[in-house]
Amino acid sequence: MAALAGGLHKARPAEWLVYLAVLAYAGFYGWLAVRRHEAYQSSAMDLGYTVQALWNTAQGRLLSFSTFENAPVDLLLERFRRGDILLAYHVEPLLLPFSLLYRVGGGTTALLWLQAALVGTGALPIVWLARRRLGSDFAGTGFALAYLLAPAVEGATLSDFHAVTLTAALLAFALYFLETRRTLRYLAFVGLSLAATPGTTRPGCRCSQPRAHGWMCAAKARSYGCLRSRSRAVTRTTAPGRAPRRRGALLPGRAAPATRRRSGARHGPGLRGSHKRA
Repeated sequence: MAALAGGLHKARPAEWLVYLAVLAYAGFYGWLAVRRHEAYQSSAMDLGYTVQALWNTAQGRLLSFSTFENAPVDLLLERFRRGDILLAYHVEPLLLPFSLLYRVGGGTTALLWLQAALVGTGALPIVWLARRRLGSDFAGTGFALAYLLAPAVEGATLSDFHAVTLTAALLAFALYFLETRRTLRYLAFVGLSLAATPGTTRPGCRCSQPRAHGWMCAAKARSYGCLRSRSRAVTRTTAPGRAPRRRGALLPGRAAPATRRRSGARHGPGLRGSHKRA
């Protein structure tokens, strides 16, 4: 709040456009998310079980829910020790403060409005950071509007409620405080970002045992299992059944080395001659 008040106090004319855009984003996408929910477009996964877990937490039952009981979901429920608590599937400590909404009489509508407002505030540190680094009000306004108009940000705001959706704004604040050398605030927002990131136990990762869930499992699953398998898929540059390109052919100004094509070139099943297709 202190950073927000300080930013408003030092606001320049071009920067006020960003503040108005944040209010417009929170109002429009909050209203759109509520209308989507009222039109029965929301789902039990993930808004349903999140709301139930938050309501139970407000009643003194920590993140308890029953959404998965006898439900046809593609999860190996028998591999989890307990199926009546959200911590067995997701570890998101940032959800706990949101349960206070149900203590003061709020509900799902207030939760969706709050998510839209918090996501919209991510444009504020972006405009402050861009103005500081680039020395241009126009550049700061442009980057902030690009954040608010990004389809990924808008889609996440309208996709039920997820604590991980807030990490875009939280990390933006963390980067701004890192740039301004406010270490404590930087660490606080990094901690909030980690608390909003779901730690899951997925089959196929090295830490998918039923008893191993929580922060340690999430860290191991990401660092050793999930991320490594995803990096292999992302960095793969050769299509199945094709010979890899030589490194020299990728350098600018150099031609690919001449290679003699053999008649017995190997192809994957059903890929013979696929290079000739449009």
